[in-house]
Amino acid sequence: MEETVAAARGQLGEEVAPEQVGQTLKRQAEDIEHLCEVLNLDPDDLRLDLGTVRGLRDLDEDPG
Repeated sequence: MEETVAAARGQLGEEVAPEQVGQTLKRQAEDIEHLCEVLNLDPDDLRLDLGTVRGLRDLDEDPG
């Protein structure tokens, strides 16, 4: 449970295996497909432009 909370906060430790991340992403994709079927949506209807993903290190180095 603690790993799930840490992942939700964007804090993944080394103990989280890449397989776990892959399984989570696969479940999310399946949930999106299910929502599209139930709500009669096209997958493009659920796409959100979240902009560029930048880490804290990137922000520290950005002079602007």
